[in-house]
Amino acid sequence: MQKNKSRRIVTLILLLLLIALCVFIGLYNLTTNETESHRSIQPSNSVLERNLTQATTLGGNKLTDSKRNKLLKLNAKLSRDGFFGSYIATKNSDLEFSAKIGYAHVGTKDIFRLNTTYLVGEYQDAINSAILLRLVEKNELSLSKSLQYYLPGLKGGSEVTVKDLVLGKTNLTINSGWFSQYMQENKSRIDFGKVKLGSTSAKYVSANPLITKSLISAVTGETYSSFVTKQLESSFGLSETRVVTEATNSQVNDATGYSYYKDRTNKVVQGKAIDISDLPSDNYYIRMSLVDIAMLTNKIQTKKAVPSKYTNIYQKALNNLDGFSKKASGWQLETAIRGQYLVIRTNANNSKMLIVTSNLENKIVNISKLNTTLYDYID
Repeated sequence: MQKNKSRRIVTLILLLLLIALCVFIGLYNLTTNETESHRSIQPSNSVLERNLTQATTLGGNKLTDSKRNKLLKLNAKLSRDGFFGSYIATKNSDLEFSAKIGYAHVGTKDIFRLNTTYLVGEYQDAINSAILLRLVEKNELSLSKSLQYYLPGLKGGSEVTVKDLVLGKTNLTINSGWFSQYMQENKSRIDFGKVKLGSTSAKYVSANPLITKSLISAVTGETYSSFVTKQLESSFGLSETRVVTEATNSQVNDATGYSYYKDRTNKVVQGKAIDISDLPSDNYYIRMSLVDIAMLTNKIQTKKAVPSKYTNIYQKALNNLDGFSKKASGWQLETAIRGQYLVIRTNANNSKMLIVTSNLENKIVNISKLNTTLYDYID
């Protein structure tokens, strides 16, 4: 009897050990898979990208003592003048200096971070052109074919090619009321007969965003948001960029735009949030973090945003962006949407980059001039 009891105890112990081993193996595999999944979303194709993804907070400074002191004084003045936002500067693939002033979202007291996401306005057009050219590379689109070939019924589409759309030069317009309705994610049937070629009426706006969205959906069989989101991760390595389909589906790291407002002491404050309830029906509704903006800019400058044989046409597309301007040693892009402002500047050999963001319209601080001032701080 004693022997049987001992055997049962030994069997029970072995069974418990076996269960513990299985649990350990399961947890190990889960951890490994989660790590690999995270890595697959954030491929680092350059030293700069690795440095950016490894950075943790804003506020670092590698400048000389003299420039560091000047920058600290500038930040203090920006704070007094009611500037709210952040900036990062890179030099030779390293994060040179950065700063944050104010809140990304006042209600939650959330400060600006490297992963804070902003509406990027016309920079979305740079993403769209890159995706269209990647579809051309895969033979899903042809630059020489008319838009009407892919979108039957598109009025004026027989006279405009995919190349014209990539370059932003279609001259196709649509009534602003119809545009807002058709840009909604759940609008599957679009009456392209309402598109007009070359309308100069004040009620008509460019139909390019609508056509781009529809064209990508037509050739991929997916919604614009679904396909572009996957491309942002797999082709560009951008894990903190997303297409906004519902304005109410905000995330904790989203920046909120604020209108110009002074409190009772005549001090500029982040007091009045700007409504974005109809954002998905707007031209631009992609959000990007500071890190992702820098990573995409780096890809553009190193000619990795599109297949090499399309770099020339892609550069022409960038040149046509609203807010894009050539500088003596590079280029600059300025965007503004719903109280969120972005200025990107980089030089020709990609050794210097500066990104400034703000979430409040400021009548004292000019963000473009601020970008120029900060750019000169980069050694």
